[in-house]
Amino acid sequence: TLLSSGGWGLSTKQSNFFAMLFDLGCIAGSISVGALASWTRRPIFVYTLSILASAVPTYLMGILPEGGGGELGVTGLFLVLVGFLLSAPQYLLVTSVAQDLGQSHGLKGNARAMATMTGVIDGIGSLGAAIVQVLVGHLASCSRVESEGQGGGGGQGEVGTTTTCDLLNVFNMLACGSLVGALALSRLAWREMRSGGRGR
Repeated sequence: TLLSSGGWGLSTKQSNFFAMLFDLGCIAGSISVGALASWTRRPIFVYTLSILASAVPTYLMGILPEGGGGELGVTGLFLVLVGFLLSAPQYLLVTSVAQDLGQSHGLKGNARAMATMTGVIDGIGSLGAAIVQVLVGHLASCSRVESEGQGGGGGQGEVGTTTTCDLLNVFNMLACGSLVGALALSRLAWREMRSGGRGR
């Protein structure tokens, strides 16, 4: 929705195509990054690097020139990259953090406490997603512009309104969110690297 109203002139069909590209990146990333995390036995470290790397294409999408087929092609590539880099941390990080918490002295062997902590992590993630949606609405700087349709005889048609949004601040916020997320995981990642990974 934001891409279709962000000044790139995307139709609903094109916007859906870009959404599909993002989903394809998510599928590929969940498999590839998840497999890498399992192979290295350092999932937190791999997910931290993945989140950190996602900030680059996210930021670059915000500074792309508006309009033009070339820029739309690059935007599609960036969407695939963002989905690829963020999907595995989004879906698998909860399990890794819950496993780390389960090895702590206070929660070890306490199934009820583990289930509670996993629920808290999921709930905070859902709350964060809701907050981001609110912030996107405020940062998108959307405005309505009047546009004249073309009449049947070449004259002026009906005057309509279209909504345009400046997404620069939105992409900057999302890039900053990735940096903050990677920073929040950096301590766990460092501890995991020092311990030599899991199962070693």
